[in-house]
Parts: sequence; structure tokens; C-alpha cells
Amino acid sequence: MKKILAVLFLILCCTKIAAAAEPELNYTSFGLLPVLHEGRVKPLDSFARIMLREFSGRDAVRGHGAAEWLAEVLFDPVSAAETPVFEITNPAVREHFDLKLKKTLFSFSELAPGLAAHAAETQGLRDANPDNLTAQQQTTLRLYDDVAIYSELLRSFSAVLPLGIDAPPAYGTGKTENAYVDFRASESKIQNDAAKLVRKKGADTAKYTDDEKKLASLAFALQEIRTAGVNNGTLKIINKNGQWISPWQSLLQNGDLKNWQDMAIAYRSGNAEGWRAAANAVRGKTPFKIYLEKAYNITAPFPLAMGFYLLGIIILAAELYRKSNRMLFPLLCLGFGLALHVTGLASRIIILSRPPVGTLYESLLFVSLICAATALALYLRRKNLVALFAGQGAAAFLLFLAPFLLQRGESMEMLVAVLNTSFWLGTHVLCITAGYAVCILAAMFAHAWFILRLKNAPARQLHLLYDSIYKTTLAALLLTGIGTILGGIWADQSWGRFWGWDPKENGALLIVLWLIWIQHGRIAARLNRMAFLAAVAFLNVIVALAWFGVNLLGIGLHSYGFITGIALALGFFCAGETILIATLWKLNAEKTRHALA
Repeated sequence: MKKILAVLFLILCCTKIAAAAEPELNYTSFGLLPVLHEGRVKPLDSFARIMLREFSGRDAVRGHGAAEWLAEVLFDPVSAAETPVFEITNPAVREHFDLKLKKTLFSFSELAPGLAAHAAETQGLRDANPDNLTAQQQTTLRLYDDVAIYSELLRSFSAVLPLGIDAPPAYGTGKTENAYVDFRASESKIQNDAAKLVRKKGADTAKYTDDEKKLASLAFALQEIRTAGVNNGTLKIINKNGQWISPWQSLLQNGDLKNWQDMAIAYRSGNAEGWRAAANAVRGKTPFKIYLEKAYNITAPFPLAMGFYLLGIIILAAELYRKSNRMLFPLLCLGFGLALHVTGLASRIIILSRPPVGTLYESLLFVSLICAATALALYLRRKNLVALFAGQGAAAFLLFLAPFLLQRGESMEMLVAVLNTSFWLGTHVLCITAGYAVCILAAMFAHAWFILRLKNAPARQLHLLYDSIYKTTLAALLLTGIGTILGGIWADQSWGRFWGWDPKENGALLIVLWLIWIQHGRIAARLNRMAFLAAVAFLNVIVALAWFGVNLLGIGLHSYGFITGIALALGFFCAGETILIATLWKLNAEKTRHALA
């Protein structure tokens, strides 16, 4: 809570010189400034988006984008302290801190009094077992953490912002507005002179002359601002020695913040040309990855790809309803969707310098791509319209589901050391996730077979679809089997054992055993055609349990995939699929009995 009080002091010091940026300022160069965050260098635009989503769950506040919002936080903390940015949806938490119950976004200034009043009792929650905390207590702790991070951002560049305090003539800098950096060289003398003044006249400022009051105020302000800023580490910039450190650390190591100070002055005065020039001076020669990540943020390729997949399904359904053979527009939609999808994944590979399958979210992106690409390949080779529907439908659904797995929004986080290996990510993980995709396609084909048979589809069409299902399940068995073996080899190299009955390992084995069982059942005539197809359709449930369900256990070495909050959705999906498959199986069995009667 000392951090919050320190920031409040900083804001009070700056109230006389609060300024608002002009809307004409261009934030392109500002968004391209490189910063170090979460273990990798990224554009300031990405950092701003991550921070804003963390606090507010939004991509913009008050109609301002993330980069514009961050510029206000860094260079005009007075205004930023009044900007509603903290989202509190829990009414009990809002009531606990005496906040208005009819809104969900609150500013730093609105939260600070309540947080300070309850700081002691909240500190006790940190010593408790996290599993025993209520939802209200967990939200409260997260709110304190978010406010602490926000307070660090507010004072990141306090060293270059105007103090709003008149300096005595003996210590004047000749500037109309003075910042901490302007007194950096004379700070020791100012503090020593202030200490001598206190020893001579005491702490009662009524005994001081006007210049002595200014000296005492200046010494106190410099000390408080330095104390509040010196331990900041949320925002890290590169200094002249190539080190990634906070602005305050850079200054204390005799770094040069002049360009940043020029940027702050230009921002506060609304000087568009000065703002652009200062941002370009700080940016220097921008690496290609910075440009690429900024473009990735702006284009958002995966939602666009999902849109094209859905549009392709709609157009394809309309063409079939009209009994038209024109496939140009459905294929164009699929092609555009695939192009965006591939571009997005390729961008992530370049930015992160690793295969794009290191997290649960990334696996969804990759599996959905395999579904769409396989659908296109099957259509071009065998004119399989069912594949177009199934592949695009699965891809669109998985892309729709993916954002819900991002608890903090898209951040392209770095992996833990044991997982951050391009060879195994590019072999085991790609192989096993490709197996997931083929399993999903096989299950979708099986659903389609049941539905088409109920619609009295031609026998030849059903036979060709059954043949595709049989071959697809063999491909799924090959991919998941090899992927599981490769995973065991990776585990042996990383953890010293090939197999440890880890939940994720058991999930992979479950898929392999299910595929082996249904193939043996078909070959041995223990499963008739419809039973075999029902078992293939049930692959959706098996894959869902192996892919997501094992993460709900919260145990095992594969901690990169642990997520919370999906148990209910997974339960509904598995129950719904089970009921749907059982219903389709029963209806088709009744159709067979009627045909034989």
C-alpha cells in the first residue's frame, strides 16, 4: 500500500501542471517502441494491449486505443489517475470498497481510498491457502496486484515529468517547468542543504523564509519521487549499453532519458511534430519482428479467418440449396481464410522463434488450421463436399473457442525452459495436435454419415463417405500413435522417464487405445457399421477429454496447459455429443428395421 500512497503523492505534486494530449498526435511510432516484457522484446503497442486487457478486459477505454491510453499513463499520470480502467464485475467487491454499484469500471483515484483502508486485512489473504479463498477474495487480491502494477506504470517516467514546484533561485535550472532529471546533478547538495536547514530551524515551516520553504518542498519532492520510482520494473526500455532496465534504473546508472523527456514535453503540449520526432529518436532502427508484431496486433488474422470460414459455409449451403455446382465463391472464402490463418501462425513462429504449439491456445490455432487445410485437400482430390462443411465448421468453432482460453488476453508469452525446445515442439507436439485435428474430422464425417443416411442420400455417396471415415481414422491412429511415442522420448530426455502416467500422457494414450479398439472391433466384426461410426463420432468427446479435460485435474508435469473455468462448458459439450450420437444411432437403427420389415 506504500506504493499507492507514493503515487498519490506524485499525482498531488503534479496537479498544477496536468496537461491533456491533443487528439492530432499520431501513435504509430510510439506503438513501435521496443520494450522488454514477460521475457521477450515486443512493441509498446503489444505491451499496452496486454496491460489494458489485464486491468479492464477491453481493447480501448473512452474511445482511445491501448497505445493512446498508455501514453496518457506514462506522460500525464494526473489525467490517467482519473480514467476509469479497472473492471470490477463482482458486486460484493464493489460494495466492500464502497464503490458505486451501478458501474463496473473505476479509476485509480476512486479505488485508492478503499484499497488503503482495507490494506491490512487484504495482506492476511496472501498468507492463506489460495484454494480456500472465495471468489470475492480472489478478485480482491487480483485488484490489489493490478493497482500495484498500474501505480508503477504511472511513475515509470516521473523522473522526466514536471514537478509543479518552484525551485529556490539558488537551485534554479532556468526552465519554466522543472523535472527530477533537471536536479539530478545537484540533488545531493539540495538534500544536504535541506537537512542543515532542519537542524538549524527545526521542522516547523512557519519559521522558514519563502526560499527556505521552496528548498524544503523541493528536497521532499525529489526524495519521494525517487523512492517511488527507483524499484519500478514493470516497463523496461533499452539503455545506451544495450541493457533492458526500467527508466529510473537507466537514469540512476547515468543513462540518457532526454528523448523520453522530449516525448513527454511534446505529448503534454500537443506538439505533433515534436512527438513524432522524439518517438522516432527513441525507436532508432526497428527490428523486423517489432513491425511484424504490430501488424499482427492490428490485423487480428484469426478472427478474420474464422469469419471467412463461416462465410464459406453459408455460401456453400446456399449453393447446395439451389442445387448449383458453382464452387468458386465457397472455395475462395476457404482460400482467404486459410491464407489469413497461415499468415497468423507464420507470424507467431517468426515473433516467438518457435513452433506455434507451445500453449493450449496455440494448439487450438494449429488444429483448426489442419482441419481447414485437410478439408480443402479432400475436396480437391475427391470432390468431398462433406469435408468442406466439416473442416470449415470445425476450424471456425475452434477459432471461436480459442480466445476463451486466454485468461489475460493475447500476450505470446514465453514458455518455461523444459518446453521451449523447437525440435520437440516441431515433432511431438505438431504430430499429436495434427492427430487431434484428423480425429475431429473423422468424428465430423461420422456425424455427417448418420445425417445423410436419414436424408436418404445415395448409397454410393454413403459408401464413399464411409471409406473416407475408415481411412481418416487410420491416419489419426498413425499421427497420435507416433506423437505419443515421441512425447515419451521427450519426457525421458527432460524428466528421466519415458512414461509416468501423467494426466496428459494418459489422455494421449486414451485416444490411441480408442482408435485401436474401434479398428479391431470393425475388423473382427464385433462392431457393425453403425456401431463403428458411432464410436468414431464419439472421438469428439475422447479428444475433448484428452485435450482439455485432463487440465481440470490441476496435477501433473504439463503445467503449461492448466486452465480453470471450462469444466461446465466441457461437461455440456460431452453430454450434448453423447445424446446427439445416441439419437442419430437410434434413428438410423429404426430406419434399418423399417426397411427390413
